[in-house]
Amino acid sequence: IRRPPRSTLFPCTTLFRSRAVLRTGRLHTGDLGRLLADGSLVIECRRTDLIVSGGENIYPGEVEAALRSHPEVAQVCVYGVPDPLWGQAVHAAIVPVKPGDVYSVGENDTLAQRLRRHCAAILSGFKIPRRFCFLDVLPQTAGGKIARDAMARADTEAAVGTTEGDY
Repeated sequence: IRRPPRSTLFPCTTLFRSRAVLRTGRLHTGDLGRLLADGSLVIECRRTDLIVSGGENIYPGEVEAALRSHPEVAQVCVYGVPDPLWGQAVHAAIVPVKPGDVYSVGENDTLAQRLRRHCAAILSGFKIPRRFCFLDVLPQTAGGKIARDAMARADTEAAVGTTEGDY
């Protein structure tokens, strides 16, 4: 964003003082997006939310949309965690519609397996979450948004809720 005279009217916070954010007279928001043929801008995600696994860029919103389209998923949060082989691994925190149905609906068929099959029909293989974490609620920020960074930190430090996966 570039507006030389007006950018000084914003509140002078640490964010706006940061040299990483204000460079060459421009405000760098950290958003990643693309321009469509008609000239409109589509914001994909924040640069800090982008998952890079094996050199491939994975947008959490794309994986979340695929998981949200499954009838057994109420809420979802996709995030990256450090992986020694791939750089980052895709993990997903899920709030199921019926929490009791996480482990079995039929013989040896878990919700995680059903979600993997569902994602495999929609997404490329490297975008399918390696681990699913099933929770009653997802952590939220004060503004009511899902706290993706908190999920990633908690998952990295220790298992949160019931986990299943790693293949």
